[in-house]
Amino acid sequence: MIYIAKQKYSNEYLIETLKEYARNIGETPTYNLFEKDKTVPSATIYKKRFGSWNNAIELAGLQSNAVRVFEKKDIEKEVLNFYSKHGHAPNYKELKYSVVHVRNFWDNWTAMLEDLEIPLNRRYSAVTEEADLLLFLKKLYEDLGSIPTGKDIEVAGVNRNLYTKKFGSYKSALIRAGIVDEEYFKSMEDRVPESIEAIKAFYKENNKAPTVEEYELMAKGKNLAHRKALEMFLGKRFSEICMEHIGVANQYKRGKKELLEDLVQLKKKLGRVPLTNELVTHGLAEIKQYYRTFNMTYTQLIRDLGWEPSYKRIYKSLDELLEDYSKLYKELGRIPFYDDINNAEWMAHSKTYKNHFEDLPTVWESLEIVVDNEIIEKSYGTGTTCIDNNGQICRSYPEMLITNLLIDLELKYEKNIPYNELIPSLKSKIDADWILTDSRILIEYFGLFSKKQLQQENFIGRYSRKVIDKLRLCEEKAITLIDLYPNDLEEIEEVLMKRLLELEVI
Repeated sequence: MIYIAKQKYSNEYLIETLKEYARNIGETPTYNLFEKDKTVPSATIYKKRFGSWNNAIELAGLQSNAVRVFEKKDIEKEVLNFYSKHGHAPNYKELKYSVVHVRNFWDNWTAMLEDLEIPLNRRYSAVTEEADLLLFLKKLYEDLGSIPTGKDIEVAGVNRNLYTKKFGSYKSALIRAGIVDEEYFKSMEDRVPESIEAIKAFYKENNKAPTVEEYELMAKGKNLAHRKALEMFLGKRFSEICMEHIGVANQYKRGKKELLEDLVQLKKKLGRVPLTNELVTHGLAEIKQYYRTFNMTYTQLIRDLGWEPSYKRIYKSLDELLEDYSKLYKELGRIPFYDDINNAEWMAHSKTYKNHFEDLPTVWESLEIVVDNEIIEKSYGTGTTCIDNNGQICRSYPEMLITNLLIDLELKYEKNIPYNELIPSLKSKIDADWILTDSRILIEYFGLFSKKQLQQENFIGRYSRKVIDKLRLCEEKAITLIDLYPNDLEEIEEVLMKRLLELEVI
């Protein structure tokens, strides 16, 4: 990333602002809290100016409360200190480390406690009497600030089935505890069947299960049961509800152990390491779930397991490669792209084509395949007209690559958004390549940028100076920008995933 020398805020001003903000709220602000507050400079500016948010916190003389870089021993220390101080196991609301952090090193929260030889929540593990169960439920309701689900109860150390045995049902226990009244459930009894029918209708119309976000949006518009209320009423997670009623779930969560077992079984079945595009085809979790669970790329995970990435090793002459491509072109009735090549079992891997021809435009030229637009040298990031996985036209191969990644990650985006939609006072007419509509993060692919030609009075020089202007504008206006360049293309999946993870978009 390129940083501009011009500074809107001095370092002293930024640090003093941070100190004052901490005094006003009575604690060290988190990165996300500070970023959302539009009355102070963006937290992104602090990250860029001081190298990290934690560095800024330290310079301000504040105690860091962020846990971004951590090791297993950090979590162990935190848990053991809590147990020593309070005499019971912490639940997932009582530590600064989330369940996601814990699952980087253990299968689940309980496995962590067992590994550290800490008994499951000593306050509640022996709770069996009705009065104690109701007191526990009230306390958990106060701690969470919301109606506890069956999962919340299990995490806190009590078997949810005890409530069914003692009170006839979990909802009866909630009424007895005074958390909800009977009218609440009468309303829910009417809305739950309607909610289930809405899920079925969504599946029938879209041929897929709704995501949590899609269901909640649908629930607001149709007065359906809120997702959490639906889970609490039925005593199941949303993915389990979808699996029961429509047979599929959009993101059926698997634990680390289950993901690895699935991967091992598929490897045995195929007789080789599975390719990323084969996971969902064979009923495994989507690739992004592997990213999130193991905090590493698929290739890194494969090598961490002691395997070597599996690519199709079919050796053919240049003439045979071209003949195969021409055959696939005729079969598809359109220009084949790299995914098409990899999906054709009888063809060499796409990397073989890259090694021999450098890029697809060279293959098209060799076979005299006419494309819609004139081919421009790919090293400058343009290329030819391509089609993304949603069937939409992309102006270049890099654009298609990045767009397909956003599609695979199920991120909502728009293309070619004017900057003045984010900065109304801006008069110049410049567009951003993509905007992630939920997080308002911009993504730009600067395919023609050349640091060497910045001062040149040619097309590349003028283009490169405009890139600098965009970077400066985003920094001054506190706009989060993911900037990508031609040298990122070789590992674009890993580069973009890393940036999105850092920004907590996925």
